[in-house]
Amino acid sequence: MKTTWTQKRLTRLFERYNRRFWENRLRRVKVRIAHLDDCVGLYSEGTISVDVKKHRSDRDIRSTVLHEMCHAAAAEGKRYHGYKFWAQIEHLLREKAPITVDSPETGGLKILAGVIPKRFPLSRAMMQKAEKRRAAKVERSFRAHPEMPVEIIGRGEILNYFHDVATNDGLTWREALRAAGSDYGIIDVEGKATRQWAASVIAKARKAYRRWRRDFLESKMASALAKSVTGDQAPLLELYRKLGKAKAEALQTRIEAQWNAARVTRARAAESEAPTGKNCVE
Repeated sequence: MKTTWTQKRLTRLFERYNRRFWENRLRRVKVRIAHLDDCVGLYSEGTISVDVKKHRSDRDIRSTVLHEMCHAAAAEGKRYHGYKFWAQIEHLLREKAPITVDSPETGGLKILAGVIPKRFPLSRAMMQKAEKRRAAKVERSFRAHPEMPVEIIGRGEILNYFHDVATNDGLTWREALRAAGSDYGIIDVEGKATRQWAASVIAKARKAYRRWRRDFLESKMASALAKSVTGDQAPLLELYRKLGKAKAEALQTRIEAQWNAARVTRARAAESEAPTGKNCVE
């Protein structure tokens, strides 16, 4: 059931939770009702925003407020939904707070088995239940559509995925690991391997990824430099924007050195094949 929510009511709820679960440590945090495009709640720069219209019940709104308060209390930095965040979730579960734990709390991971470390037992148990619900839904879908193709995912398929995103999408290692972890269930909420098998796959992929990424960037730089000669500077400027000046300059220097070395090699080959010019005496 969902009732009417005003800014005053939302603020009172935040203040009550702040006293009960955080001993008023979040006094500097503000809370507001807002329209959000891609989510139901957001914590950013000391402000919690909640889109009350997107929630189906009062319980959902309370859960969202607590979720965002966990972000505020965790002071995560760049590790959104990482271990610091889950330490706050575990604290709320011990206190029997009205918070829901499901896939949105993982930051986008799709396969939920093992994504919460054992150090957070209550959170881990709830996420395992969420994984059972997810797996059951997938199984029902296959039963309803038996013609759907089934793919067995192993080490080779995961390595091929890393190769594709390195050579086609040009993702950084961190971005690629997050994407693969989401699809194949090999990382937890902190971006670390969920088990030993996953750790060995990630280690092998990272070693190969450096080579694939280097080859990809060298190809992009060579193409951009070739176009710049004809007056098209846009690809080169885009590379500098993406990589930063220092990395782009180092890459450009390396490609130009390779080109110069190739020119020298060709020149020497041409010299060795040229006529000797000796005079013939009759």
